[in-house]
Amino acid sequence: VIVGKAFPCGESPASKIITTAEMDTLNQFGALVTNGQEELASLAYLITMRFMLENGKIVAENGERFQNGLRKVMEKHPDVILNIEGYQYLSSLHFRSVDAAAAFASEMKKRAIDASAQIYKAHCLPAVLMKPPIISTPETVGFIVGVIDEILTK
Repeated sequence: VIVGKAFPCGESPASKIITTAEMDTLNQFGALVTNGQEELASLAYLITMRFMLENGKIVAENGERFQNGLRKVMEKHPDVILNIEGYQYLSSLHFRSVDAAAAFASEMKKRAIDASAQIYKAHCLPAVLMKPPIISTPETVGFIVGVIDEILTK
C-alpha cells in the first residue's frame, strides 16, 4: 500500500510504503531514500496526530460549525451556489457557472483564504474547494464564513 499527502500547494509531499519484509526487495540505498528521508513530513504527521489526540473534540465542533456556515451561505445565495460537497474542513461549494467559481476563488485568495477552483473538468460541476486549518478557532471559522457570504453578496 502506498499512502501520501501533499502539504500546502504540494511543496512538501510525503508518502510511505506499507509492506511486508517479503515484499521489500529494495536495496539498502533505495530503501533509505524511499522510506527514510521524510523527516520533516514525519514530524509534521506526529505533531498533527498529537494535536488531534488533545483537541479532537474541538476540531470536530469547529468543523461542524464550518459546514453549518456553508449550508447557511448556500441557502442565502441559491442563485449562485448549487450545493455543498464534502465534510467539515474539506468542503466545496458547487457553483452554477464556471465564471462565478473562478471569480469567487480569486476573491478568496485576495483575502489570503485557501480556496481552489476546480473548473477544468468538462463533466463536473464548477466547484471551489476550501480547507480551513484544523487549528481554526470558532472566530476563525466565523470570519471565513463571513468572507464567503460577503463575496457572494457582492
